[in-house]
Amino acid sequence: MKEGNFSLEDNELNVIHNSTRPLPIIYVWCIVVKVEDNNNILLRNFRIFLKSLLFHSKHPLSLNILTEDKSKARVDFLVSVVTTKMGYKFYEIIFHNIEDASDKVRPITETMQLYFSSVPGSYYSDSLFYISLGLHNIAPSYHHKVILVDIDIKFETDIIKLYEHFTEFHVDTLFGLAPELSPVYHHMLWKWKQIHPNSSFGEPSYKGFSGLNSGVMLMNLDNIRKSEEFNNCITREYIDNVTAKYAFKGHLGDQDFYTLLAVEKPHLIKILSCTWNRQLCQWWKHHGYMDEFNEFARCDGTVNIYHGNCNTPIPVK
Repeated sequence: MKEGNFSLEDNELNVIHNSTRPLPIIYVWCIVVKVEDNNNILLRNFRIFLKSLLFHSKHPLSLNILTEDKSKARVDFLVSVVTTKMGYKFYEIIFHNIEDASDKVRPITETMQLYFSSVPGSYYSDSLFYISLGLHNIAPSYHHKVILVDIDIKFETDIIKLYEHFTEFHVDTLFGLAPELSPVYHHMLWKWKQIHPNSSFGEPSYKGFSGLNSGVMLMNLDNIRKSEEFNNCITREYIDNVTAKYAFKGHLGDQDFYTLLAVEKPHLIKILSCTWNRQLCQWWKHHGYMDEFNEFARCDGTVNIYHGNCNTPIPVK
């Protein structure tokens, strides 16, 4: 289908379901790389993600997939199979070359790796785990507001309900993320907590700030593109200062950056309900936090998105 000129103003969201105007195009971005065979766990997760996205959505969806040449054919085939079986066609499907995208964010990646990777060459040191920080330079200029997701998620509701949270963004809000539901940042901040035992940073989200998880992100690309404050925050000088302040050595890529940004500059980030990123990983429960884990994993309310991080099975109804 030829690209249209549909747009969605914030005040249209309240009347969209009763309006005769064209439905908004929702720009969804994801990364699918290193697909080795048709039984690959990534393809399994991607299939679950696609089916749940399409099953619930009634709006035109622009699916933007970052991948490499060797994976593109298998990914394209799976999208075709799923859409054919479900009788639903995306408004458009656009493949973006991950190598080209990585080149565009290389300066950011080289800085971030120094602070948010465990060791050079490790899993999270790969540039794809910093793509979000440069997506505003990768996405077409007509992508004003986008949703970036990991592919190990399952929608339990229409994605438009997530998109509607853009109406809660202020003029300088750049990102929307949900809390981290594990004690990983409590663990990372042990030096900080020794000096600041009463700080709520690193505490369970229902009584403090547990950090953020980047598996589901709202991104106002227009705001990011024009934000001098954001550009200052991704410099080595800024990150060096803020990581030193919290004695922070991360290993989770971009979400380490967003966690620190939310503490230092909360006006730049909208914190979503945990129900929009209900993480299921229990790794920390079996690695020193058996007694405290359920406090961090607490998430009240009806789940809108399940996130099967660390290869955790997602509930099937």
